[in-house]
Amino acid sequence: MKNITLLATMALVAMLLPGCKLSRHTDPEDVFAKYTNKMGEQSIGDYDKDGTYTMGGASLDPSLVKGLNIDWLNDTVSVVSYDGSTVEISEISADPLNDTTTMYYRLTPDGLLSVKFSKSGAALRSGSVPSKHLFVRVPRGHRLDEIEINGLGQYIGIDSVVCGDIELNSVSNYLILNECEVEDNVTINTVNSLEFVASFSKLPREMEINSVGSSATLYVPEDAGIELEVNGLSSDFHSELPVVRKGQKRVIGNGECKIECNSVCRQLDVKVKK
Repeated sequence: MKNITLLATMALVAMLLPGCKLSRHTDPEDVFAKYTNKMGEQSIGDYDKDGTYTMGGASLDPSLVKGLNIDWLNDTVSVVSYDGSTVEISEISADPLNDTTTMYYRLTPDGLLSVKFSKSGAALRSGSVPSKHLFVRVPRGHRLDEIEINGLGQYIGIDSVVCGDIELNSVSNYLILNECEVEDNVTINTVNSLEFVASFSKLPREMEINSVGSSATLYVPEDAGIELEVNGLSSDFHSELPVVRKGQKRVIGNGECKIECNSVCRQLDVKVKK
């Protein structure tokens, strides 16, 4: 019943927000349906047809890692910078793991590090999906072209990472971006989450927040420049910085960062970093 309710909610969004761009990459209903088949089983899909994925964690030369793509079914994903010299990927679980439920990874020749929750083609029944915490540690200051995280977990956190683009497509309880240096775009597609919180020392060029049943809080510098467009139902907006209305848009400072927020039944707060 929970799965049906989530899918119905996402379908409702498409009807309630006609004309809104609900993602440059991922449709809202795909956030959940991508990982659940008609039998209610969860699966990452048949992703390893050429046999290039390796089971377990790894320690990698950062000069070979240009981007990060994660598909994670349950619990937590943490991507953090640290004072080390290699890109580290590992997982911990209170549940026993086997060849099917252990994570798999692949590093492509062009530098995309792909991490999967479980074995290719595995269909995990309800109750048999282990709770696992994925850790990705990136040397402090190492720049990634992109980070994309997709999944059904309880928490996604990205901390102090330097990146060109970040995209999160998730049915999660909490999404946290802490002091990340994102140069270009942040895209958030989230359903049934409690909260999205982001703290920036410098805002990216663009942000797009597509949210159902979630609230969003942005902590920004006191001299932040934002041009905000809010579309949705019962979507409240609050700001600690002075706001000027220009038609359907709200402008803070020079309006340099363009933010589009498409949401249902929650709010967006802009607060000053302390």
